[in-house]
Amino acid sequence: MASKKQPESCLELYDVATKEKVAEAPLAEIRFIPRNGERIFIPLQGAGDWKSFDVISVEYFLGYDRSTGEPSRSASKGIGRVTLYVHPSR
Repeated sequence: MASKKQPESCLELYDVATKEKVAEAPLAEIRFIPRNGERIFIPLQGAGDWKSFDVISVEYFLGYDRSTGEPSRSASKGIGRVTLYVHPSR
C-alpha cells in the first residue's frame, strides 16, 4: 500500500507578469529568503542557463501544527508557505 505524501512547508516563486508559479522548493532546504528589491536567479536547463527575477513582495502563510491541528505560530513547526512575488529582471 502506497503511503500518502505528507505536505511540507515550502517556498514558492510566483511571476506576476505571467501569473504563474515559476519555482517551488521545500522550506527546510532554503538558507536565505530574499527581501523586496533583491534579485534571485533560477536555473532553467542546467548550469550556466539562469533566469533572473526581482522580488517585489514576500508573503508568509503560517499553517497548522500537524500534531494538534491548531494554527501554528512558527513555519518550522507547522505546514506553511512563503511566497515570493517576482517579475523578470531587465
